[in-house]
Amino acid sequence: KEAEKKFAREQQFAILAIQKNSAILNCNPNSIFSAVASVAMTGLTLDPVLGLCHLIPRGDLCTLVVDYKGLLELLVRSGKIKSMSAGVVYEGDEFDFAEGSNGFVKHKKVLNRVGISKFIAGYSIAAFEDGTNHVHILDANAIDKRRKVAQTDKIWSAWFDEMAIKTTIRSHYKYLPKLQNADEAMRLIDDEQGVAHGHQPNSDQLPDGILDDIQEAEVLSSTTNSHQELPKQM
Repeated sequence: KEAEKKFAREQQFAILAIQKNSAILNCNPNSIFSAVASVAMTGLTLDPVLGLCHLIPRGDLCTLVVDYKGLLELLVRSGKIKSMSAGVVYEGDEFDFAEGSNGFVKHKKVLNRVGISKFIAGYSIAAFEDGTNHVHILDANAIDKRRKVAQTDKIWSAWFDEMAIKTTIRSHYKYLPKLQNADEAMRLIDDEQGVAHGHQPNSDQLPDGILDDIQEAEVLSSTTNSHQELPKQM
């Protein structure tokens, strides 16, 4: 009963998304249904007020795009992580850090930045209930590698900071407690990063952290055998 109510509620949010972006109507109806179903699998919501995830048309396919705020919501909701924060660093900011377990980030950003500043890095901080934490840094080169294989370049161009933060959190996740709902959200992000929908990246295009180790080995194997297809992610 509760699941049915949630699905009906998400259908209403999907209708609102379609009213806002009529291009979704040009998508395959099955892909729209699948995208809405993925909302339930992640445990998120299409509620536009919260902005945790979004329906985005790509050609004739409707895909569910998880916002970085949605990732933070999933990771903290589990109870295994007390709090989580993330940000981006630009040239001129005061920035000091220690990566890994019990690391730290000291970041004082420059306000009213003039002109185009050089992007330096993204960072993510997970604080656990026992008082420990874990810090993850993704520098500009690592983030640029991920952007080059992504299917969302227009979104990167319009919302670079948000995409850089989401990419950093995705990379950080391999060091954090694994959660079923979050696993599904990470799979959707991997789809964005060009490892689904039939896209076959070259082996030197796959930066660390886009895929889990086992998945990466499977993809690299498939790219060396032209008669094989990319493994389908479940």
